[in-house]
Amino acid sequence: MENLMMVYGKPATDERYEELNLWYTWEHIGDELMNRACLAVQRFELSRYQPRNADTNFPVLCLYEVVDRDYCIRWHLKDARTWRMKISTALSREFYETFWNPVCKTSDWAEYADYRGEKAVLTIKLKAKPGKMEPKDYFTKEKLKELRCLPGFQALHLFDWHPEHQMPTTPPPPAEYCDYNLVCQISNCYMVANEWNKYLDAHGDRGKLRTVPGNL
Repeated sequence: MENLMMVYGKPATDERYEELNLWYTWEHIGDELMNRACLAVQRFELSRYQPRNADTNFPVLCLYEVVDRDYCIRWHLKDARTWRMKISTALSREFYETFWNPVCKTSDWAEYADYRGEKAVLTIKLKAKPGKMEPKDYFTKEKLKELRCLPGFQALHLFDWHPEHQMPTTPPPPAEYCDYNLVCQISNCYMVANEWNKYLDAHGDRGKLRTVPGNL
């Protein structure tokens, strides 16, 4: 896999949440999979169990496995909001559609995508800070393997983010957004929220962490 496209979104109003879900399930995911650069899609909703520093502004998360980022961008620019890919008004215009490049992992992505358990994820947004260790230097493969041994963790993948790789038509995230995203396959949101809080207590918050567990 070359890239991961992550779309954090929310309904235009709380009353349109179910309408947004129906559009995603029965229309949008099918349209996205017509793009030959998009190999697989998984959609998640925010869990009620969260770590203490969770960002809960976006209750919907969609993960797209992308084999060719440039082709995917061109396809979106050509087809999005046409009859080939209608965008529901139930989706708020406040969303982030971002591409992430793989840095290191503890397992093959196919193993993550084929997981048939509770199908939950924890995404940990990491911000590099001047004078502090880079997240990529801290979250090495050895560290990811160590974290994988914590109760509830199944697999971990570290991705980095570059502004020049993003969808041109999407409002850019704020400058303080994040530089890395640690995507964790997990088996239980409640267990992992508690384990991650204990990990932060023991090791200190490294970087600017905004965590968003979700379950399908």
